[in-house]
Amino acid sequence: MEYPKALEKRFVVVFPKSNDYERALNISAKLYLIGKPIPAIDVLIASMALNRKIAVISKDKHFDAVQEVESDLILRKE
Repeated sequence: MEYPKALEKRFVVVFPKSNDYERALNISAKLYLIGKPIPAIDVLIASMALNRKIAVISKDKHFDAVQEVESDLILRKE
């Protein structure tokens, strides 16, 4: 969510941990192998959601690519 809209809602800030970076590297490698690399920040967001079993709420098509290699990614397009 972009600033200033993010200020209108209450969110819990989650910071990446080492296992998030490790999973992000793994996801990036898988995406590269299928010819669909995406920006690193999107991969990190996806890895954090996967590790915490929470949904990514986005219309960004980059997350569709992540679902191709990580089918357990919960993606909501709102």
